[in-house]
Amino acid sequence: MIDSAQKRGELIGHLEAALELADELNGGPILPRASSPHHAVNARAPPSQSWRTFLRNHADATAAIDLCVVPTLTFERLFAFLVVGHGRRQLLWFAVTRNPSAELLAQQMAEAFPWNTAPTYLVRDNDRAYGQAVSAPNSRDGDS
Repeated sequence: MIDSAQKRGELIGHLEAALELADELNGGPILPRASSPHHAVNARAPPSQSWRTFLRNHADATAAIDLCVVPTLTFERLFAFLVVGHGRRQLLWFAVTRNPSAELLAQQMAEAFPWNTAPTYLVRDNDRAYGQAVSAPNSRDGDS
């Protein structure tokens, strides 16, 4: 007696042989195969790196800037401009002023990164106090 698994195997073998014969006669496959790129299971792309991984990989080329409000003992407000390097986690530059302006902050950026030492990546908040000088790094010398 022939069991059902053996019958199924024979039937699949005959079907595959018939499809191969049809492919040869017609010059191409009639039915899509699972091995064709259209019906193949898509391999998952590797996940993109996380923010933490990005900072670890590019720490030496990354700096962060911030403008902080510092209250004094007489309840006046001073503004501290800080530049922190992520590579060695050190304070690269600071400046304190009573009246921050975009021009002053642009000047402080130029002094914090003299010559061609500006970082590749600059982390900052989207504060209007920075003006166009920080968002357009090539306009530091007034070329715009």
